[in-house]
Amino acid sequence: MFDGWLETLGGGERQVLAAAGALREIGLVTVVSHRSIEWSSVTERAGVDLDGIEYRRVAERPHLGVEDLGSNCQLFVNGTHHSLVRGEGVPSVRFVYFPARLPEWQIRVVGGWVRRLGLAIGAAQESTGWYGSEHNGAGRYRQSDGIGHIAVRAGSQVRFWLSAMGTDSRAYTITSTHGETLVQGEAGEAGDFSPSPWTSVPDDDGVIVKSDACVSPASGESRLLGVALGSIEERRGPLRSGFQRLTRRIAPPLGAWSADNIAERYRQALASYDVVTPNSHYTAAWLKRRWEITGPVIEPPVITGSKNVRGKDPLIVSIGRFFAGGHNKKHLEMVYAFRQLCAAGLVGWRLALVGGVGQRSSDTAYLEQVQDAAHGMPIDILPDADEQLVSDLRMRASIGWHAAGYGESKHRHPERFEHFGMAVAELMAAGAVPVVYDGGGLREIVEHGHSGFRWRSLDELSRWTLGLIRNGRERELIGSRAQERASTWSLSLYQGRMLKLASQLIEEKSATKTVG
Repeated sequence: MFDGWLETLGGGERQVLAAAGALREIGLVTVVSHRSIEWSSVTERAGVDLDGIEYRRVAERPHLGVEDLGSNCQLFVNGTHHSLVRGEGVPSVRFVYFPARLPEWQIRVVGGWVRRLGLAIGAAQESTGWYGSEHNGAGRYRQSDGIGHIAVRAGSQVRFWLSAMGTDSRAYTITSTHGETLVQGEAGEAGDFSPSPWTSVPDDDGVIVKSDACVSPASGESRLLGVALGSIEERRGPLRSGFQRLTRRIAPPLGAWSADNIAERYRQALASYDVVTPNSHYTAAWLKRRWEITGPVIEPPVITGSKNVRGKDPLIVSIGRFFAGGHNKKHLEMVYAFRQLCAAGLVGWRLALVGGVGQRSSDTAYLEQVQDAAHGMPIDILPDADEQLVSDLRMRASIGWHAAGYGESKHRHPERFEHFGMAVAELMAAGAVPVVYDGGGLREIVEHGHSGFRWRSLDELSRWTLGLIRNGRERELIGSRAQERASTWSLSLYQGRMLKLASQLIEEKSATKTVG
């Protein structure tokens, strides 16, 4: 089981751990991720039985394969969001929470043209062992994992501008692919790219830039990092030298569009799995539309709480991370709606907005903006609340709000809507009545007028909420229906589906191998 973001313990990570708990029935399960984790803490927070499951850390590298994550495994399950790891060689399953978007057409067309031109003239270009492009002022660079392969024709003379961006060691060696040392040197200090000696390429297999590599957890990194490449120069051929000047110095974005090729790698990775399982029909539709990949929908598990929906507090709860842009949870809009309810005479009720906080400065600024908007109102802003407090809020909540997707275009930015709606489903499991924006995966889990309400304007949000506040009997009835609806995604049902899927896949692949 592989999840590169396990330490976040979000909805996708809980799904991976729930699957791991189920697959113990068919063999020893190892969960793999990129960071050092206190496994006992994970097992306590996961909400599922993980007894007997092992954890192993593998440093992040740009071209990891199944053999790097779990050699001789019987089944490989990848639950990493937007992963580029391929699933060939063993029976394999890929979880898709929402598919990556295609790059803009200009990047696809121009990047492809530049890449084909470089290949046609034999220009030196990064191959394996390099991460995606990063910014360095106006320029760009690519980090290596300590073994960065450069594809280049035999007879070429090249030199590389190198910097120790992610490692303390500046020493490097440029070798042939057969291990012959060609040149040695020292890269520039972090941010300072120094040229290597000119190197004559002995054969068409290219050359390898080797350096000491390390992981620096203190800097928040999980990647194995060696020296970084800022530019390539070539001589012996005006076409190739001109190509390098154009893509490395004159117009660096052209080089990035050409070299990264992330879209094609993502497509190939998805297609390499035996089974791809989207987490909702909404996700499945966009997976097919963007990448022409289909697979069985398996909704994530929801760990249900108490069946008692009585004794609830006059409390509205919304659970979602505080961060700016992208898949924003629209806290400001909910604060505005609640302010309007209070202005219309609502008393005795509170709104609680709870969730983690993004790591960027813009995320902190967004949280402060929400706090300022809620000042003086019966609104509780609870950033980075612990699991016990979040669980307590779910059990006390009479109503659950969710506004992700409001004001967004479902055609241009479908990823900004809820893909499934785990936070809402967990509130439903605790007996809260969901009042949610009518879009994305939430349309599948909330049956309007039966197990909750869906809205398209803030006026509708206020109207449905006020109706529930005024009618306690209806609120209790719909809360019970919401709880019943949430049982559709119970942990036991999810684990049964995963066990059946995995067992059938292993059996089918074994039979195919025997016949072959």
